[in-house]
Amino acid sequence: MNARIQIENLSFKYPSRPGRSRSYIFRGLSAAFEAGSSVALLGPNGAGKSTLLNLLAGHLKPSEGRALIGGTDISKMPADEAAKLVSVVPQEHHPAFNFTARDMILMGRAPHNGFFGIVSESDHEIVVEVSKKTDLEGLLDNEYTKLSGGERKRVILARAMAQQTPVMLFDEPEAHLDIRHQHMFFKLISGLARDENKLCIYSVHNPSLALRYSSVVILMDAVGENIIIGPTTEVMTCRNLETAYKVKFGMAEGGSMGALLYVET
Repeated sequence: MNARIQIENLSFKYPSRPGRSRSYIFRGLSAAFEAGSSVALLGPNGAGKSTLLNLLAGHLKPSEGRALIGGTDISKMPADEAAKLVSVVPQEHHPAFNFTARDMILMGRAPHNGFFGIVSESDHEIVVEVSKKTDLEGLLDNEYTKLSGGERKRVILARAMAQQTPVMLFDEPEAHLDIRHQHMFFKLISGLARDENKLCIYSVHNPSLALRYSSVVILMDAVGENIIIGPTTEVMTCRNLETAYKVKFGMAEGGSMGALLYVET
């Protein structure tokens, strides 16, 4: 199925409760994201980045509007069918049982293995392939719960890659990773979009990573009223970032590294 996502008048609000300052997290959001795009979700804490990802994954139902993947409303899709279209890399993952890293990655093949879940030789070959790409070759037989936070993050990325879905969603992929693996992670994401024609959408706290690795940016402010969507170079201006984050930004030429973004003090 085509990886294209169409958002039509999408709105979401949590049930009202005392002390909640805003009802709608965001309202009337419309946009389209094409296969081959690397889409960064930017904005301060509480802007609604994780909420939007959960709507696109079908984990939440919109208050109004809909999100379509390949023309199908993801919120109305059976979970087993959705798992063939969308894979998710969460911020945290705590399994109920102590699996090895290999077992965790192999779980990504479950949507493709039918009712009996029979694992084939090709499934094991896919596990080896994605473990090479995520720098996990020497850790496959280690217990998942005994891995570091960054290693576990890479295992969950490898699991999502093994799932082989046209749409991949990532919630703060840089969390728990050192600088080297942050850039490895984002290079992989942008490579999956560019080379395998996937649609990759991720929330990210560091605007510099979005500037370097994304092709499209969704910039959200703290109250969900000023959401800017467009090509990275058009959205990632100091003025737009200052409006969203309420701090002053500067940008300098970085030679082969592209533009460099910094916060002015």
